[in-house]
Amino acid sequence: MSQPGLPVFFFGYPLRAKLRRDAILAAAKRLQRSAAIEARTWEELKVAGRFVIDEILCAIDGADVAAFDVTELNHNVMFEIGYAIGKDRRI
Repeated sequence: MSQPGLPVFFFGYPLRAKLRRDAILAAAKRLQRSAAIEARTWEELKVAGRFVIDEILCAIDGADVAAFDVTELNHNVMFEIGYAIGKDRRI
């Protein structure tokens, strides 16, 4: 569902922080509907039979901006931020 010309934003957040997760998903969907950005979340990635981290790293690589919820320490999200920084991605 790629829309040419729109900046791609990847959203990373912990699964278990339900309130924040729901807020991020709602914001991403709203931005997507407004045609302001192309929003991608890690939960939307197609990972059948593959490691989810491989798909997340590819999504970070392909995004113009990666946004992460760092409200609380989450090892997976911190790894993803470190990867994005190491790859010189815009955060």
